[in-house]
Amino acid sequence: MARLRHTQEFGSDSFLDVLANMVGILIILVVVAGTRISKVYLPPPPASVKLPPISMAEADALEVEPVAPPAPPPELEPDEAPAEVAAQLQQLQQEIAALEEEANGHEQRAQTMSTTADTAREQAESQKQRLIARLDALRQRRLRIAGLGEKLARDNDKLTGILAEFEVTQKSGGKVEEVAHHLTPISQQVEGHEIHFRLQGNKVAYIPLDELVSRLKSQIDRQKEWLARFRRHEGAVGPVRGFTMQYVVERQSLSPREEIRHGTGAFRLGVAVWRIVPEPDLDAETLEQALQAQSQFASELRSAPEGASLTFWVYPDSFALFRKLQTAAHAAGFVVSARPLPEGTPIAGSPNGSKSAGQ
Repeated sequence: MARLRHTQEFGSDSFLDVLANMVGILIILVVVAGTRISKVYLPPPPASVKLPPISMAEADALEVEPVAPPAPPPELEPDEAPAEVAAQLQQLQQEIAALEEEANGHEQRAQTMSTTADTAREQAESQKQRLIARLDALRQRRLRIAGLGEKLARDNDKLTGILAEFEVTQKSGGKVEEVAHHLTPISQQVEGHEIHFRLQGNKVAYIPLDELVSRLKSQIDRQKEWLARFRRHEGAVGPVRGFTMQYVVERQSLSPREEIRHGTGAFRLGVAVWRIVPEPDLDAETLEQALQAQSQFASELRSAPEGASLTFWVYPDSFALFRKLQTAAHAAGFVVSARPLPEGTPIAGSPNGSKSAGQ
């Protein structure tokens, strides 16, 4: 009897082992059946005897005894198997059942291990994503710290320069200019008409913002059909009294209420941003000139409507001038607003900009 191979692996190897055992059983049955058939007695065929020729009379006188035919071989019951083969078959069936049960156990353990591995992979991926997020946050913090360090270094250099200038001034014994200090009143948002002035180079110039805006509206109205064909258009109006207004017109979406009124495909033309650019020959006034009765500054204050406020666009080199003009404007009863600008930044505005806060 062939030896059955026993393996602890599951899957295709277990199936092949079971198949090989079944093939071995079939081979054993074939061999046993062949052995049983070979043991059945079959009488040999009668030998041929050469007789001398006889006459017909002698042939008639011969008495031949009848020969009984050979007994047929015992028939094997098809449903009955030898006891040894039956025992082996039963043992093989038991081993096959044991192998199947073991294979099922291996399959269940494999499914459990697969589920555990999937869970571990998901946890590892989640942990990886959390670590990546923390690394990004640390990288951003490192960049912010580096930026703050650079800013601190620049501030230290600036402070060192100021201290050096202060020491030089103290040693030189120069004239000290006294700056009057007043308590800053609470500011409030400016409503109504505003009169704008530009303070740069320690000089003041009136900004004709209302005239420039009026020209801008007229130009858009004249060219609205042409402008409607473009999503964005840049243009300019002026110069007016030494200033030019550069602007950007864009197609803007309507609100839901306006779409109901005008239709879904409707849009409006609006100014996205405007900039005030001074001309090279701008006529500006010094403090002494501005405080004279016939100056442009004094003339604009006299012609201002009731309730108007003053807005000063101040560059870093003209804060002292602003304080003195602010004092004169307060004495005349005006609310004053200040809009500091970095050097090189143009005067600009947009529909989303903030209103001035006056004092």
